[in-house]
Amino acid sequence: LNKPLVVEQYVNALPELYIENQNKGYKTCHANLDEPSAKVTPIYLKSVQKLTANSKFEVQLVVTKDNSDYNKVYVLEATPTANLMKLSGDYSVIYKNLSVGKYVVRIASVLDKLTNCKSTKISETFFDIDITGVPSINLVNEHNHYCVGDTIRYKIDGIPPFNLKYKFNDKLSNVPVKNKNFER
Repeated sequence: LNKPLVVEQYVNALPELYIENQNKGYKTCHANLDEPSAKVTPIYLKSVQKLTANSKFEVQLVVTKDNSDYNKVYVLEATPTANLMKLSGDYSVIYKNLSVGKYVVRIASVLDKLTNCKSTKISETFFDIDITGVPSINLVNEHNHYCVGDTIRYKIDGIPPFNLKYKFNDKLSNVPVKNKNFER
């Protein structure tokens, strides 16, 4: 009865993740999302705590759309990349459900699957996704005849910048256009 009672406890840290390269974001045309060869930007997460090869997290991501009531929650499993510096998951499910518009991805909660500790105290990081419609180009003044020296004006529908490729007199040109107007 006089033996000392020994109680051992281990307190696990709450998982704390944040979105890496949040200032990069991702912009693409909606048509590219269905293209198998199109590369979408991965959403990498970083951990404040040191990662091990066995680290596994359940991350609840909230995706909102500008100027709408769109609010979708995704629960993804995140595991460390080979160098144990960041986490990655199957983010493709997020992209395939998006339509044209501007979206913001935020972390809502993180569950450490090894310790069963859940954190809702998340650093305010985000990842922007901008899905544009298929751009189109139209003549501003539809004339049938132009003379040498005339300026031909076009209006581009879509979200700039654009990379405009066109052919004139059998010469192929590739021109960056920073706004919705193009003159030649």
